[in-house]
Amino acid sequence: MQRTQGWSTLSRGSGIETKGRHPAAKKVVLTLEEKEQQRRSVAYVNVAIENPRITREMVDRAADELGFPNNVIARPDGLA
Repeated sequence: MQRTQGWSTLSRGSGIETKGRHPAAKKVVLTLEEKEQQRRSVAYVNVAIENPRITREMVDRAADELGFPNNVIARPDGLA
């Protein structure tokens, strides 16, 4: 079973395959705090798939201990 819906292709058993960002999403500018929350959320989902005993609190604690990534370069246009 496969169907196309907007910007994604949904197929049974394979999850969602994105075709690109929605045009409205290109206009969204996240703050550094929002980007950090998104990063932690992605990290949580990735590890929770492998180990369901992982909690968001554990991911937050690990992220706090590691600190902000040193390899982030701020762009002059504010879209770091």
